[in-house]
Amino acid sequence: MLTQGNSPKKKILFYGRFPPPFTGETIGTSLVHSTFMKHHEVTKIEAIKMDRTLQTSRLRLGGAYLGSLITCLLSLLTKSHDYLYFVPGSSISGYFRDLAIIGFARIRKVQVIIHIRSGKYHQLFDKTYLPLKAQYLKGLSKIIALSEFLSLPFKNIVDPNIITVVSNTIDEEIVFNDSEISRKISERKNRKSLSVIYVSNMIKSKGYLDLTHAVAAIPDEYNINLTLIGSWMRSTDKYDFMSLIEQLPSPKRFNLLSPIKDRRELKEIYSNADVFVLPTYYPVEAQPRSILEALNSGTPVISTNHASIPEVIEHGLNGLLVQKKNPEDIAQAIIQMWDVKKWERFALAARESYLSKFSRDVINHQLLATIG
Repeated sequence: MLTQGNSPKKKILFYGRFPPPFTGETIGTSLVHSTFMKHHEVTKIEAIKMDRTLQTSRLRLGGAYLGSLITCLLSLLTKSHDYLYFVPGSSISGYFRDLAIIGFARIRKVQVIIHIRSGKYHQLFDKTYLPLKAQYLKGLSKIIALSEFLSLPFKNIVDPNIITVVSNTIDEEIVFNDSEISRKISERKNRKSLSVIYVSNMIKSKGYLDLTHAVAAIPDEYNINLTLIGSWMRSTDKYDFMSLIEQLPSPKRFNLLSPIKDRRELKEIYSNADVFVLPTYYPVEAQPRSILEALNSGTPVISTNHASIPEVIEHGLNGLLVQKKNPEDIAQAIIQMWDVKKWERFALAARESYLSKFSRDVINHQLLATIG
């Protein structure tokens, strides 16, 4: 069987985590899988075949994890595959799991593609003993990284020809068309208010407190409201945050929502948003997919010069980069977006940057090029 370019279809063993839950990794894995499925023969093995957001015992999760790993290893040994694709673990246990998978693939002469999606991975690799690291690297045929930043750990220790940068993209359910963008811009011109959104986990180093203090400091004359959407890692953080909101001068400015699983509902949130803000300094940040979702929706982005973000946000073009842990800087950036003409320039540039660099067509072409 042939692909669109008249090249024979490859047999790919695809091992990874899929939704639910909807996380950056699971959405990304699902999108890559669907791309490969359209052009090659893909055998899918889910790393954990259950929703890990549900109340599940560690023993049951461990059993499911081990069972899927054994299935993967048996497939490598008993079936014919040209490639193995997986997202490497970012923990010590995940690293040794990956060593086993790569070892089995080498025995069977299967080419291995790893996809770096975590900002934690370079920290893990720095701790790994050199002999094991050498064995790990010998088994790799291709390293895909979401950004130049995430490819840095490998730059001086592998053949640069096996490293390729392929950014994240987004799922079709949340993609905007041109008419939706035009309508959004038209509605913004007729409104004397500014809707700011934050879409990420409610982790302090993601900057939600800095953003909250920034919006609270903006004079009421600007008529700015903030909606924060995300999961709380600690119930005490949520309680403290709700107490903070009650003490602010204008608590009605703030709206707190739980994670939105319905992608169409999330698209509606972006449709009504004027500015997306993620003032992150999260230590293991990679390439936040929510930033790409915002660009796609023609929503200017305010973020930080951190991790892979400067490779996505061009300061003064499709958004603004602010100093970390600096509510005053965030507030001034938001106020810049009050001017409708300036906001429109940012919005159009945001949309264009998505179409030219991060759209499904662009990213799919780059992904397919990784398969020889």
